[in-house]
Amino acid sequence: MKAKYFSKGEFMSARIGPYPSYTWRSIWGARRLLEEGLGWRIGNGKNVDIWNDAWLPGVGNGRVQCQQINIWYSTVLDLVDRDTVTWKQEEIRALFGEEQMQRIVSIPLANDKSQDALVWIGDNTGIQHKSASGIIARNKYGYVMASCTYPGENIADPTTAEARACLQEVTMTEKMGFQDVDVEGDALTIIRKITLESEDRSFIRGYIQEIKRKSTRFRSIKFNHIQREANKVAHGLAKEGWKYDGP
Repeated sequence: MKAKYFSKGEFMSARIGPYPSYTWRSIWGARRLLEEGLGWRIGNGKNVDIWNDAWLPGVGNGRVQCQQINIWYSTVLDLVDRDTVTWKQEEIRALFGEEQMQRIVSIPLANDKSQDALVWIGDNTGIQHKSASGIIARNKYGYVMASCTYPGENIADPTTAEARACLQEVTMTEKMGFQDVDVEGDALTIIRKITLESEDRSFIRGYIQEIKRKSTRFRSIKFNHIQREANKVAHGLAKEGWKYDGP
Protein backbone atom coordinates (compact mmCIF):
# COMPACT_ATOMS: atom_id res chain seq x y z
CA MET A 1 0.00 0.00 0.00
CA LYS A 2 2.88 2.37 0.77
CA ALA A 3 4.40 1.71 -2.65
CA LYS A 4 1.15 2.65 -4.38
CA TYR A 5 -0.12 5.63 -2.38
CA PHE A 6 2.84 7.29 -0.60
CA SER A 7 6.03 5.71 -1.91
CA LYS A 8 8.03 8.93 -1.62
CA GLY A 9 6.63 10.28 1.62
CA GLU A 10 4.97 9.50 4.94
CA PHE A 11 1.44 8.33 5.64
CA MET A 12 0.50 11.48 7.56
CA SER A 13 1.27 13.67 4.53
CA ALA A 14 -0.11 11.32 1.85
CA ARG A 15 -2.95 12.35 -0.48
CA ILE A 16 -5.88 10.13 -1.27
CA GLY A 17 -4.85 9.95 -4.93
CA PRO A 18 -6.85 8.96 -8.02
CA TYR A 19 -9.02 5.84 -7.99
CA PRO A 20 -8.29 4.84 -4.38
CA SER A 21 -9.29 1.40 -3.17
CA TYR A 22 -11.98 1.05 -0.53
CA THR A 23 -9.36 0.00 2.03
CA TRP A 24 -7.11 2.96 1.32
CA ARG A 25 -10.05 5.38 1.33
CA SER A 26 -11.07 4.10 4.79
CA ILE A 27 -7.55 4.32 6.18
CA TRP A 28 -6.98 7.77 4.71
CA GLY A 29 -10.32 8.97 6.07
CA ALA A 30 -9.32 7.95 9.60
CA ARG A 31 -6.08 9.93 9.44
CA ARG A 32 -7.62 12.99 11.07
CA LEU A 33 -8.42 10.92 14.16
CA LEU A 34 -4.78 9.87 14.29
CA GLU A 35 -3.62 13.47 13.89
CA GLU A 36 -5.65 14.51 16.91
CA GLY A 37 -3.98 11.88 19.09
CA LEU A 38 -0.42 12.10 17.80
CA GLY A 39 2.24 14.31 19.28
CA TRP A 40 5.99 14.73 19.39
CA ARG A 41 8.27 13.25 22.01
CA ILE A 42 11.22 15.58 22.18
CA GLY A 43 14.67 14.18 21.54
CA ASN A 44 16.91 17.00 20.37
CA GLY A 45 14.05 19.19 19.13
CA LYS A 46 15.49 19.70 15.64
CA ASN A 47 12.45 18.38 13.77
CA VAL A 48 9.64 19.84 15.85
CA ASP A 49 8.00 23.13 14.88
CA ILE A 50 7.41 25.20 18.02
CA TRP A 51 4.33 26.95 16.74
CA ASN A 52 2.48 24.34 14.68
CA ASP A 53 3.36 20.89 16.00
CA ALA A 54 1.81 19.15 19.01
CA TRP A 55 4.62 18.69 21.54
CA LEU A 56 3.49 20.34 24.76
CA PRO A 57 2.70 17.86 27.57
CA GLY A 58 -0.44 18.22 29.62
CA VAL A 59 -4.06 18.99 28.83
CA GLY A 60 -5.12 20.44 25.51
CA ASN A 61 -4.13 19.72 21.93
CA GLY A 62 -0.41 19.79 22.63
CA ARG A 63 0.23 23.08 20.81
CA VAL A 64 1.60 26.19 22.48
CA GLN A 65 -0.69 29.15 22.95
CA CYS A 66 0.67 32.67 22.41
CA GLN A 67 -0.43 36.09 21.25
CA GLN A 68 2.36 36.56 18.71
CA ILE A 69 4.85 34.25 16.98
CA ASN A 70 8.50 35.19 17.46
CA ILE A 71 10.28 34.43 14.17
CA TRP A 72 13.64 34.14 15.93
CA TYR A 73 12.45 30.83 17.34
CA SER A 74 11.55 28.10 14.87
CA THR A 75 12.16 24.58 16.19
CA VAL A 76 12.09 23.31 19.77
CA LEU A 77 15.89 23.10 19.64
CA ASP A 78 15.92 26.91 19.71
CA LEU A 79 14.51 26.73 23.24
CA VAL A 80 17.38 24.56 24.48
CA ASP A 81 20.77 25.71 25.77
CA ARG A 82 23.04 23.45 23.72
CA ASP A 83 26.02 23.83 26.05
CA THR A 84 24.22 22.63 29.18
CA VAL A 85 21.40 20.66 27.46
CA THR A 86 18.82 22.48 29.59
CA TRP A 87 15.76 24.51 28.77
CA LYS A 88 16.12 28.30 28.38
CA GLN A 89 13.62 28.94 31.12
CA GLU A 90 13.62 32.74 31.10
CA GLU A 91 13.19 32.93 27.32
CA ILE A 92 10.45 30.31 27.42
CA ARG A 93 8.68 32.21 30.20
CA ALA A 94 8.85 35.42 28.17
CA LEU A 95 7.43 33.67 25.10
CA PHE A 96 4.68 31.56 26.63
CA GLY A 97 4.10 32.59 30.24
CA GLU A 98 4.65 30.77 33.51
CA GLU A 99 2.11 27.96 33.12
CA GLN A 100 3.32 26.80 29.73
CA MET A 101 6.94 27.26 30.77
CA GLN A 102 6.41 24.83 33.65
CA ARG A 103 4.97 22.26 31.24
CA ILE A 104 7.82 22.66 28.78
CA VAL A 105 10.64 22.31 31.32
CA SER A 106 9.06 19.09 32.58
CA ILE A 107 10.12 17.47 29.27
CA PRO A 108 13.36 15.49 29.81
CA LEU A 109 16.29 16.41 27.59
CA ALA A 110 19.16 14.20 26.53
CA ASN A 111 22.05 14.70 24.14
CA ASP A 112 22.04 16.14 20.63
CA LYS A 113 21.90 12.68 19.00
CA SER A 114 18.54 11.81 20.54
CA GLN A 115 15.91 11.91 17.80
CA ASP A 116 12.41 13.37 18.00
CA ALA A 117 9.63 10.83 17.60
CA LEU A 118 6.00 11.12 16.56
CA VAL A 119 3.98 9.04 19.03
CA TRP A 120 0.48 8.54 20.37
CA ILE A 121 0.15 10.94 23.30
CA GLY A 122 -3.28 9.77 24.41
CA ASP A 123 -5.02 11.24 27.43
CA ASN A 124 -2.84 13.82 29.16
CA THR A 125 -3.60 14.89 32.71
CA GLY A 126 -1.35 17.94 32.81
CA ILE A 127 -0.39 17.25 36.42
CA GLN A 128 3.17 18.16 37.45
CA HIS A 129 4.92 17.01 40.60
CA LYS A 130 7.81 17.84 42.87
CA SER A 131 10.20 15.02 43.68
CA ALA A 132 13.45 14.28 45.47
CA SER A 133 15.86 11.41 45.05
CA GLY A 134 18.50 10.05 47.39
CA ILE A 135 21.75 8.56 46.12
CA ILE A 136 24.33 6.56 48.05
CA ALA A 137 27.72 5.46 46.66
CA ARG A 138 29.49 2.56 48.37
CA ASN A 139 32.75 0.83 47.59
CA LYS A 140 33.10 -2.93 47.16
CA TYR A 141 33.42 -3.38 50.94
CA GLY A 142 30.11 -1.64 51.59
CA TYR A 143 31.55 1.57 53.01
CA VAL A 144 29.72 4.77 52.07
CA MET A 145 31.89 6.93 49.82
CA ALA A 146 29.35 9.65 49.13
CA SER A 147 25.66 10.49 49.39
CA CYS A 148 23.50 13.19 47.93
CA THR A 149 19.90 14.32 47.52
CA TYR A 150 18.50 15.77 44.31
CA PRO A 151 15.21 17.70 44.55
CA GLY A 152 13.30 18.27 41.33
CA GLU A 153 10.47 20.48 40.12
CA ASN A 154 8.02 19.93 37.26
CA ILE A 155 8.31 16.12 37.25
CA ALA A 156 5.58 14.61 35.09
CA ASP A 157 5.11 11.33 36.98
CA PRO A 158 6.86 8.82 39.30
CA THR A 159 8.42 6.96 36.36
CA THR A 160 10.07 10.17 35.18
CA ALA A 161 11.32 10.82 38.71
CA GLU A 162 12.88 7.35 38.88
CA ALA A 163 14.56 7.74 35.48
CA ARG A 164 15.91 11.12 36.51
CA ALA A 165 17.27 9.67 39.75
CA CYS A 166 19.06 6.88 37.86
CA LEU A 167 20.69 9.39 35.52
CA GLN A 168 21.82 11.45 38.51
CA GLU A 169 23.33 8.35 40.09
CA VAL A 170 25.31 7.51 36.97
CA THR A 171 26.43 11.14 36.63
CA MET A 172 27.58 11.32 40.24
CA THR A 173 29.63 8.12 40.06
CA GLU A 174 31.22 9.31 36.83
CA LYS A 175 32.25 12.60 38.44
CA MET A 176 33.74 10.69 41.37
CA GLY A 177 35.95 8.74 38.99
CA PHE A 178 34.55 5.25 39.59
CA GLN A 179 35.25 2.81 36.75
CA ASP A 180 33.54 -0.41 37.88
CA VAL A 181 30.00 0.38 38.97
CA ASP A 182 26.91 -1.53 40.10
CA VAL A 183 23.80 0.65 39.96
CA GLU A 184 20.97 -0.57 42.18
CA GLY A 185 17.39 0.65 42.15
CA ASP A 186 13.90 -0.53 43.05
CA ALA A 187 12.23 0.79 39.88
CA LEU A 188 12.03 -2.36 37.76
CA THR A 189 10.64 -0.52 34.73
CA ILE A 190 13.68 1.75 34.56
CA ILE A 191 16.16 -1.11 34.98
CA ARG A 192 14.47 -3.05 32.18
CA LYS A 193 14.48 -0.10 29.81
CA ILE A 194 18.19 0.53 30.39
CA THR A 195 19.20 -3.10 29.89
CA LEU A 196 17.16 -3.61 26.71
CA GLU A 197 19.11 -3.21 23.48
CA SER A 198 16.13 -1.85 21.56
CA GLU A 199 15.47 1.88 21.44
CA ASP A 200 13.10 3.17 24.08
CA ARG A 201 10.28 5.28 22.65
CA SER A 202 8.49 6.23 25.86
CA PHE A 203 8.23 9.67 27.41
CA ILE A 204 11.41 9.08 29.44
CA ARG A 205 13.50 7.99 26.46
CA GLY A 206 15.65 11.12 26.79
CA TYR A 207 16.77 9.96 30.24
CA ILE A 208 17.22 6.35 29.12
CA GLN A 209 19.35 7.32 26.14
CA GLU A 210 21.53 9.61 28.21
CA ILE A 211 22.04 6.88 30.84
CA LYS A 212 23.11 4.46 28.11
CA ARG A 213 25.45 7.03 26.59
CA LYS A 214 27.14 7.78 29.90
CA SER A 215 27.40 4.06 30.65
CA THR A 216 29.92 3.65 27.84
CA ARG A 217 32.40 5.78 29.78
CA PHE A 218 32.85 3.18 32.53
CA ARG A 219 35.10 0.16 32.39
CA SER A 220 32.15 -1.91 33.55
CA ILE A 221 28.66 -1.01 34.72
CA LYS A 222 25.69 -3.16 35.76
CA PHE A 223 22.11 -2.16 36.53
CA ASN A 224 20.44 -4.33 39.16
CA HIS A 225 16.90 -4.35 40.48
CA ILE A 226 16.49 -4.61 44.26
CA GLN A 227 13.43 -4.73 46.46
CA ARG A 228 12.16 -1.48 47.93
CA GLU A 229 12.83 -2.78 51.45
CA ALA A 230 16.53 -3.01 50.61
CA ASN A 231 16.57 0.61 49.47
CA LYS A 232 15.30 2.25 52.66
CA VAL A 233 18.39 4.41 53.22
CA ALA A 234 18.11 6.00 49.79
CA HIS A 235 14.41 6.66 50.35
CA GLY A 236 15.24 8.23 53.70
CA LEU A 237 17.68 10.55 51.96
CA ALA A 238 15.03 11.41 49.40
CA LYS A 239 12.65 12.53 52.16
CA GLU A 240 15.43 14.69 53.55
CA GLY A 241 15.88 16.22 50.11
CA TRP A 242 12.41 17.73 50.26
CA LYS A 243 13.80 20.32 52.70
CA TYR A 244 16.21 21.79 50.14
CA ASP A 245 16.00 23.56 46.79
CA GLY A 246 19.24 22.09 45.41
CA PRO A 247 21.57 19.09 45.77
